[in-house]
Amino acid sequence: MTLICTPKIIGFEEINDSVQKNRIKLLAIGIPVLHATTMTGLYYAWYRDYPMNNFHFFDDNKEWQQMDKACHAIASYSISKYSFEICRWSGMSKNQSIAWSSIAS
Repeated sequence: MTLICTPKIIGFEEINDSVQKNRIKLLAIGIPVLHATTMTGLYYAWYRDYPMNNFHFFDDNKEWQQMDKACHAIASYSISKYSFEICRWSGMSKNQSIAWSSIAS
């Protein structure tokens, strides 16, 4: 599972050397909204019918055969990669973009 969109396709190929305040504001609002929407959608799609318990470990070999672990790794990589590109698009330095994309993933 990889994301089909790339920064070039969605218009983030322009890297600025100066911070773009309007783009930073867009990210500051857009990312939390996207996260909340995604988590709400995942809850209703997958978790709504399962009991909500405290955190616990679960051996999923009989059901998912560790495939969910691989998907978590791929999703984490993809989120980090695209977050880095979006941060660079907003004018953040390379080091700032690395730091923020690491936090996002």
